[in-house]
Amino acid sequence: MRSRSRADRFFARPPVEERGGRLVIPTAAVRGVAIYDIIGGSAGPPGGPVEPDFKSNTTRVPVPLYARPLVLLYSRVPIKGFEAEKEQVQIKGTG
Repeated sequence: MRSRSRADRFFARPPVEERGGRLVIPTAAVRGVAIYDIIGGSAGPPGGPVEPDFKSNTTRVPVPLYARPLVLLYSRVPIKGFEAEKEQVQIKGTG
């Protein structure tokens, strides 16, 4: 049995047998979901549909299961009726 080099430990392996899972984001107002494989050096949209559920205010995102870390990036967008009101701020100098 040969010893593993440092490069072998970070080699991109195939997904685990379950093929994938679902990540639940605690908001339905999601846009631009992307998955970054920082070890494998790739990025792209999830492999299936992103499913927002406005009744439970969640979004289900299909994610691959790997033995290495992945990064999920998304933007949260305002939902009509829940936007913050615009504010005006005045700044006065103190001297």
